[in-house]
Amino acid sequence: MTGVDKQIFQLNKVVTAPGAYKLPDNVSALKLRFKDSGNRSQTKLFWTHSLPTLQFWNPSVAMSVSRVQAPKEKSVGPTVTITRTDGSEETISIASMFWEKMAETIAEAAGATPVSAGELKKYSIPFVTDYDKKMELAKKTHLRDVAFAQKVELHKQQEADREALELAAKEEAKAAAQKKKDAMIKARKEGRVYIEGEENEVKEAAVEVEQKVTEEVAEDGAKIEIKETEVKIETKN
Repeated sequence: MTGVDKQIFQLNKVVTAPGAYKLPDNVSALKLRFKDSGNRSQTKLFWTHSLPTLQFWNPSVAMSVSRVQAPKEKSVGPTVTITRTDGSEETISIASMFWEKMAETIAEAAGATPVSAGELKKYSIPFVTDYDKKMELAKKTHLRDVAFAQKVELHKQQEADREALELAAKEEAKAAAQKKKDAMIKARKEGRVYIEGEENEVKEAAVEVEQKVTEEVAEDGAKIEIKETEVKIETKN
């Protein structure tokens, strides 16, 4: 099997493996929890085979895995917690099941619907023997991956910008509160009543320009006056 064939096989496995279900809009997250025993358990098979397929068909649903470190003699049953958009949670047991059955059990509890055969076919990539066609398919796959990566980066940047704006707004509110506090303290020291918003009033400045003759110089019968300009600025509240 060539590298391209392997890529096609892996992509098709993600698309069509048990777990090809569409979760309802009111499901916001899934959390898989199981004991990390180091063995090739059915839960691990579900994690590596079915969970990627569930994520593929439900990109907006947050999916996480919690591997519990526990003594060998302690039993920790595998569970999946379904979180809905209203904040409610439902935890179901997937113990004593084959990994294929786990996906079906989760879908039933969440109210999911199977992906149609038409959609499976639409997203599946056919195996080809022609080398040029293989290269073309590999290129399309690469471009699709790049587009997805760019979408993820854009989302991250938007989140960072939103957080920066929220932080700036908090800092601005903090500075305004401190400015108001300083104005109230100043008013109290001056023995007057603080007026709401006075710290934001724009001060008026009166500018006065005055020229004075400081010296007269006679040169070749002409009188030259040397003037000095004085600028006075008075600030008014």
